[in-house]
Amino acid sequence: MTSLNGIGAGDRLAVVLIVAGLSLGCGASSSRAPATSPTATATPDTAQAARAFPSTGAPATTTAIPPVTSTPDPAPEAVPSQVTAAVGYDPRSNMYQLFSGRNHPREIALEAMGQARLNDDISQVPVLLELLLFLRRQDLRDEAVSTLRQLSGQDFGRDNDGLRGWTEWHGEHASEYPPPPGYAGWKINLLSELIDPRYEVLLQSAEETARIDLTELVWGGVAVDGIPDLQDPPNIPASEADYLGPDERVFGASINGEHRAYPLRILNPHEMANDVLGGEPIALAY
Repeated sequence: MTSLNGIGAGDRLAVVLIVAGLSLGCGASSSRAPATSPTATATPDTAQAARAFPSTGAPATTTAIPPVTSTPDPAPEAVPSQVTAAVGYDPRSNMYQLFSGRNHPREIALEAMGQARLNDDISQVPVLLELLLFLRRQDLRDEAVSTLRQLSGQDFGRDNDGLRGWTEWHGEHASEYPPPPGYAGWKINLLSELIDPRYEVLLQSAEETARIDLTELVWGGVAVDGIPDLQDPPNIPASEADYLGPDERVFGASINGEHRAYPLRILNPHEMANDVLGGEPIALAY
């Protein structure tokens, strides 16, 4: 039989389906077309299929990111501080001077930025870019951007648009600005301390086994479970899916002779769904 459902993501991933959207109707006909065949079923727009977030897919609320230091203080454009060159400068050590944990001292971070400039250490560029996402104090953010400008010769500003510009630029020049030795361990510490401790488990072997450039591994900005998936959403016959318009799009799936359609309107705020179709546990994402 065929059914229309909502969606969600979980740990019992047996089959991952990424399916093209199918139109429920054609043209601008004023008559209501059935969602699928008369034997189809659909998820009612109720409890389990209810929207948890706005239709844009962005979470209505997100867990606040713990600051690297204290609450931001307004500050003028930073002037690089006067720092005396350290004897035996070490890029790896300086990386940990930039950030070593949740309560990392502001003064040490500022000193490390100054040392990076004095030593023209371009390996600190990807480290500083990583930190820009989390710096809340304006003086720290300004100093980090000033350091990036000097080390790279680029200038994309210090606001969110600037961060996007810096990130895109580094993506195109990553081979010219590789991070210091031990970057993987430093990044695991950063993500575990400021986002979720489970990153330490997820990435514990990344330095040896990763097949991607770890500087491209970026947190998406949503806390764990910040976008709740649909779990085993109920379904109803397509002929009863009167909450859908004739031109609404659905994601269709068929397994072992059982057919189901997942309305985009329900899937959008959840992004993933766990379900059982044709006797098989599935996870559907788009």
